Amino acid sequence: MTGTDIMANSYTVIAAGVASGTGTGSNVSVLLDETSDGNTVSVGTTPITGGTFTAASNGMGVLTIDSGGSAEAFSVTMIGTNTGFIMEGTQASPGSSLLAGLMEAQTTPSGGFGNSSASGLFVEANAFPADPASHVEGGSITLTPGSPTGSLSGASDESQELSCQSCLAVNSSISTTYSVDANGRITLFDATGGGGSIFGWLRDTSHGVLLDSSSKSLTIQLEH
Repeated sequence: MTGTDIMANSYTVIAAGVASGTGTGSNVSVLLDETSDGNTVSVGTTPITGGTFTAASNGMGVLTIDSGGSAEAFSVTMIGTNTGFIMEGTQASPGSSLLAGLMEAQTTPSGGFGNSSASGLFVEANAFPADPASHVEGGSITLTPGSPTGSLSGASDESQELSCQSCLAVNSSISTTYSVDANGRITLFDATGGGGSIFGWLRDTSHGVLLDSSSKSLTIQLEH
């Protein structure tokens, strides 16, 4: 999901995670990574438990999770089983904001998720920026599994700012390391060259999404 402050306070929010049914009924456990204008709100290594999900016969549903002691309500419009459009609009600080994205079923590979789950040639791209100062890019990267980390290399084209007419950087080199945990969470280490990390989630071995923790970035789609 990606979103921005509807009060125009240069406030961007990006999020990605995995929601799982627990037991029977509507109980939900969520692993959620969320950043707010570059500051981490949630880290997807500790489950957020006690959430609920309900859906009506027309496919309209509500997902509620307790994040940081305050409930977040997500509107879900189901497309099919485990698939739907999702919106959240309850962020309180520093202003009102809206997140929107797509919910899809996660498919765990045979043997479980690990570094080998992200292997080979991928294209990566982001678009539809929520903030005029966002960077947008597209590129080609190759992931080579290893232990304890795999290696990533490739190149990308990046527009530094939408309001800048001559800021396109072409064929910039990308080189970093990565790891994938048992839940499908992928981390790219020091990918910005400044000590930061990019993290995200694999939907399966061919698709995923990354979150750049810089304040003006977006979700980055991965396609094999």
